[in-house]
Amino acid sequence: MTRSAEPVSRRQMLVATLPLALLPAASRAQLAPATLPAGGARMVLPPGFALLDGRNPQVYGATLKPEPRAHHAARIFVYAPVARPAGSAGFTALFEREWRTEFGSLDLGDTVAHYRGRLPGGLACCYMGRFFERPGGAMYAVMYLLDLGDRAQLVAATVAPGWDGVNFPAAVADHGLRSLAQQLFPLLDNLRAADGRTPAAQPLFSRDEVLGRWAHRSGSVGGSFVDAHTGGSLGTAVRGADSSLVLGDDGRYEDRIALFAHNPGAGTSLGPQSQQQAGGWSFDGEVITLQPDRPTGLDNRRRVAGVGRQADGRRVLILLNPEGGSFKPLSWVPVWDGHTGVMRWYHEAR
Repeated sequence: MTRSAEPVSRRQMLVATLPLALLPAASRAQLAPATLPAGGARMVLPPGFALLDGRNPQVYGATLKPEPRAHHAARIFVYAPVARPAGSAGFTALFEREWRTEFGSLDLGDTVAHYRGRLPGGLACCYMGRFFERPGGAMYAVMYLLDLGDRAQLVAATVAPGWDGVNFPAAVADHGLRSLAQQLFPLLDNLRAADGRTPAAQPLFSRDEVLGRWAHRSGSVGGSFVDAHTGGSLGTAVRGADSSLVLGDDGRYEDRIALFAHNPGAGTSLGPQSQQQAGGWSFDGEVITLQPDRPTGLDNRRRVAGVGRQADGRRVLILLNPEGGSFKPLSWVPVWDGHTGVMRWYHEAR
């Protein structure tokens, strides 16, 4: 995206999260209506957000006070549109580049990933959000890359949570996130292409993005337990799972999973178990349908929710499992891999 000379991640996303009352007088003097970037998406900014900087990106700010002592410093960034890169790979590369540019001075971890979906107005969108630690406390940031057909446009938002007299950082951060989300939902619902027409629908994901050998591992350690009568140790609650999924270019797949669990507190134990299946698979741009050689009677669909890449170049594939015949929708204001349904982040196996 075309920018002003200084990186947004340092000049604006980190510094411009001050409450409006604490901004220098020169910045407060810029508060005025603005004309949105030409050729970009039509949008309605939330009430109370005022222009702080009219350059590219345009920066709008507000102090969110859903409670008298709350003062969540929120910002919305609207970028000028650029030519859309060709194909899913080009669009993915653009999102990854922008994400690293905006948050490169923070602890990104070794993975950049994003979800994809279609907004209520029909625009396809890559998006991701998460909390970052920065000088002065936690900051939540979310980024949306809009597919306008022949153009792409970035819209981002941040909030620096604050609440006088409350010393529960996690609770304050959650309240700030929910306050920002209530402002963003109407904006996202009303996003439209500049000409009012929805670009021709293209598959959200390409077949090349899901092809490959994928691995997923998860586990947790719970509390330790002792016998109330003897004082002897009963052990620690643990669980673990290891799965692999191969989606071959020949239309064949293999799906394997191994797991174990032990909970001395509940008196339950599941020894190492494994299962596997193989068969054919098909893909419609959003949903992978597994067709096992031996029917299982299960719902063998997987919805592709997103993709990503690790620092070492290995790909990431994010899949949802159906629950009760449907896939639980992802939040449009996400917190990284948080999801109320069954979601797995697979990493490319070498």
